[in-house]
Amino acid sequence: MGDTIKAWKVTILFFGPLREYVGTERIELTMAADSIIENIIECFNLEKWLETGLKAAIDGEICSFDTILHDGAEIALLPPVSGG
Repeated sequence: MGDTIKAWKVTILFFGPLREYVGTERIELTMAADSIIENIIECFNLEKWLETGLKAAIDGEICSFDTILHDGAEIALLPPVSGG
């Protein structure tokens, strides 16, 4: 029957200035099963945020950008915290 492409639904949460940059707080996407957080960063053109200390979490756990996503994952993209 051929190869079946597996896809997962994930939710991406954007915080602080990232929310303003992307224009929303939350997006649901369908991603290929072998996708990693870096693919999301590329999808939304957030590479420049890597230089400023962007962090990512899956289901509340901070993780590296090469972490593989899973079905139903909630990915939080966290800009560096600044104070004043």
